[in-house]
Amino acid sequence: MRRSSSGIEVLIAAVLLTAIVFLLTSCKRSTTGQGWVALTPTGCTGTTTKGLTVVSDTEWWVACRAEGIRHTTDGGSSYTVENMGLPTPVDITRIELTTHGVMAVGLGGQADGGGVYKYVAGSWVRGNTHTPIGLTEMGNGDFLIVSQSIGGRPRAFRDHQGDLQFVAISGEIVAGVAGAGGVDQDPATHRLRISSEGGGVRASDDEGLTWFADGTVANGTGFGHTPTNGTLYFAQDQILRWLQQDQWEVVAHPSGQEGWKYVDTVNSFCWSIASDGVLYIGGDHVTYGIYAVTNNESLYTPFLEQTPGPPKGVRIYGVAVLPSSQKLLVIARDASVWLTAQPVVASGFPRPPGPVRVVPYG
Repeated sequence: MRRSSSGIEVLIAAVLLTAIVFLLTSCKRSTTGQGWVALTPTGCTGTTTKGLTVVSDTEWWVACRAEGIRHTTDGGSSYTVENMGLPTPVDITRIELTTHGVMAVGLGGQADGGGVYKYVAGSWVRGNTHTPIGLTEMGNGDFLIVSQSIGGRPRAFRDHQGDLQFVAISGEIVAGVAGAGGVDQDPATHRLRISSEGGGVRASDDEGLTWFADGTVANGTGFGHTPTNGTLYFAQDQILRWLQQDQWEVVAHPSGQEGWKYVDTVNSFCWSIASDGVLYIGGDHVTYGIYAVTNNESLYTPFLEQTPGPPKGVRIYGVAVLPSSQKLLVIARDASVWLTAQPVVASGFPRPPGPVRVVPYG
């Protein structure tokens, strides 16, 4: 009996030891195995992916330009085509989550699908707009857009509480504003701005009634916000930060330096802020598709390259820190979708030591 009991005890001890070793090594792998997980591609063919809007950790929307809109509610395991109500052809360039629901912006004239759309009961309803440059929600819940007027040149239009019945509120803003990256409202000063491929940055301090040149910066793709509510401007070949009045400073990536390519396409930069205040920017970079910006807003540090991971040298059109898990979600122009294996906040997702060189403006 002693031998039998001893044998059982040895067997139990061996099993327990094996289990403990397995758990320890599993825990070690889960905490150090940082990298990317490839999710199901969006299904957009070619290079048509254009934007990402996250509702929750399991729900997000993707603009697929001429192919319309893709929508997932299961964390990227599958995508549903959400084109009901959209005309053909259509050129969806951005989707916005607003207090009035999910909105979409399409380029072009009324005849070819341009306009602002609201998602209502499974279908898209278009407002009375045409050739919109961008959309922003004002503090009182009205939407403001910059759009081509009937005469052809851009003007500011405003609706009432998201009814999408836009009325012109300004004269002509500037000749040459075309293919703009969007309309933005500065979270600190409430200044409105538009970016363009023909007129640099134009701004308004009276809610869109009058507009003026906001500095002498080059054409660009859109705006982002820093962790301390500053405004970033993603020019075609560099990133600038607004200082005061009409002054901007270059904080990263002048053309031909630090690996950034010259980018002249609307929405070539995208951004998201994690709960620890680190800003993540995606763009078009030879080696690194994603950069992290620390709280001082002048340290642009690339992620270490991970394999597998978002493709190098391919434009990143969607970056979002998922609100609950704090994992980083990325969608590339080739329709591939990537998620960090660990939260970027808790894990300290690996980055090379030291900042990217900061180049002063001028």
